[in-house]
Amino acid sequence: MPQQEGQQHHHQQQQQQQQQQQQQQQQQQQFCLIAAAAAAATATTAAGAAAQTQQQKHPQEQHMPQQEGQQHHHHQQQQQQQQQQQQQQQQQQQICLIAYQTKQQQQQQQQEQQQQQQEQQQQQQQQQQMIEGRHNMCSECGLNLYGGN
Repeated sequence: MPQQEGQQHHHQQQQQQQQQQQQQQQQQQQFCLIAAAAAAATATTAAGAAAQTQQQKHPQEQHMPQQEGQQHHHHQQQQQQQQQQQQQQQQQQQICLIAYQTKQQQQQQQQEQQQQQQEQQQQQQQQQQMIEGRHNMCSECGLNLYGGN
């Protein structure tokens, strides 16, 4: 059957496309992980720096009220900036995870759809063969399944 052979060949193309998609997803996943790791590293170094400035601030608080005011103001700003950074990083990580999960779901759906299509194609082919077979048998005795005689 040349027609069936053509369909099978077409199915090979589908499989190749799927493999390419999987590779792209893996690359994106790696990129996400690297970005998340880098973000975590910057967050920890920033936290360490903030802790150091806090330790340096305390002994000077008693004698220099003006300087303490400046430091206090400056330090609060630093902390706020840091919190914002961390929040942004968490959001980025979540976005990455969500994007990855939805991609996986889409992939599973695609695989399921492909399986269903395959099954449908097989059923259709079987039905065609049966009908053709019946038609051949009936044409011998002058009957026609397709409504003619």
